[in-house]
Amino acid sequence: MIRSARFRDQGTRRGAATVEFAILLPLLVFLFMISVDFARLFYHYVTVSNAARNAALWLSDPLAKTESQWTGVDGYKAAALADATNLPLQASDVTKTDGMAGTTPTHTVTVTYAFKPFITKFPWSPLPDTINLTRTIQVRELSRIPAG
Repeated sequence: MIRSARFRDQGTRRGAATVEFAILLPLLVFLFMISVDFARLFYHYVTVSNAARNAALWLSDPLAKTESQWTGVDGYKAAALADATNLPLQASDVTKTDGMAGTTPTHTVTVTYAFKPFITKFPWSPLPDTINLTRTIQVRELSRIPAG
């Protein structure tokens, strides 16, 4: 008789653990999805930053405008898109404005990307449907020093 009571208690414990796991499973899945979305968000932001920096570097170097593989008026857009091949960036997502800092020309490049998190597919998600990632970089144009 003692033996059968012990087996009965083990079955109750296993059932309680199953119920506890069933209660916590949605929370664990939600936390996992949030961590995956945060990692994706960080990765996309780094890619957008690299694209903006690449376009700004292309604009700041007069030699790059003539000797790089991306030439023409919109070469900075091609330079930005070349650094973001894993994102569906369009040329319209890359913009520039020109200015002056004293006597030196400056270029400001802005890259914008609409990030869509996975977690928004749940009706109780606190995140918006899209998160706009924007990176703006301003550089001064390098002066071209003649060789010699």
